[in-house]
Amino acid sequence: MTATAIVTSFLGGRALDQPDHRYLAIVGFAFAIASLLLSVYVLAPKADLDFALSGPGVYEHFVEQTSDLAEVKRTLAYWNQGAYDSNQQVVDALIRWFRRAIGALVLAVAVWSLELGLH
Repeated sequence: MTATAIVTSFLGGRALDQPDHRYLAIVGFAFAIASLLLSVYVLAPKADLDFALSGPGVYEHFVEQTSDLAEVKRTLAYWNQGAYDSNQQVVDALIRWFRRAIGALVLAVAVWSLELGLH
């Protein structure tokens, strides 16, 4: 988001000051706005992420099962791996959205540079 703000303030402002090819400046701003929106989506809280197990829930589960320590360790290891795998799917999707945000910023820079170069 910071990179988009800096690039927009320097290149976007100069591109809008040019009387010719104003449509390119507007296209650049569209890409910059897309970059900002995608960045906000990536940074927004995600309910799909798991950061902890419920302590009381874990306790009650193992009390009901009368599990020995080895079984507790095995079960917790599998639960943690399941949470990690689930989180990794969300993180991988966020990385793809972040790459799109970067792509939109690169396109904004390219369009504005083209517009400034044509003047």
